[in-house]
Amino acid sequence: MWAWFFAGHCTTQCSRHARRLGDAREGGARGSGCDRPGRGCGIRNAYVSLDVARAALVSLNKAAEAARANYAQADARFKAGLGTSVELADGEALRTDAEIQVAVRRISGGKGAGDLSRELIAEEL
Repeated sequence: MWAWFFAGHCTTQCSRHARRLGDAREGGARGSGCDRPGRGCGIRNAYVSLDVARAALVSLNKAAEAARANYAQADARFKAGLGTSVELADGEALRTDAEIQVAVRRISGGKGAGDLSRELIAEEL
C-alpha cells in the first residue's frame, strides 16, 4: 500500500512541478514558479529504478541457480565420458553469464537505493 501512496504522491508532485514550471516559462518570470522543479520526479524515478532492480534480481537468481545445475549436469556427463568438452564449456559460459548478470543487478540495486536516499534527503532540505 505504501508503494501506491508513494507513487501517487510522486505523480502529483511531478505534475505540480511541471505545471508550475510551464506557468513560469509562459509568464516570462523565471523563478516565480516551482523553486525545485522535478524534485518529486527524481524521487519517483529513483524508487522505480530500485523496484525494478529488486524484481529482476529474483528472476536472475533463479536463472543463475538453473545455470549452476546445468553446469553440474554437464560436468557429471563429461566425467562419466558421456558428454563432450563443448557441452562443458557451454555450461560454464551460461553459468558465468548468469552470475555476472546477478552481480550487475545487485550493483544496480545498490545504486538505486543510494539514489533514492539522496533524493529523499534533498527533498527534506
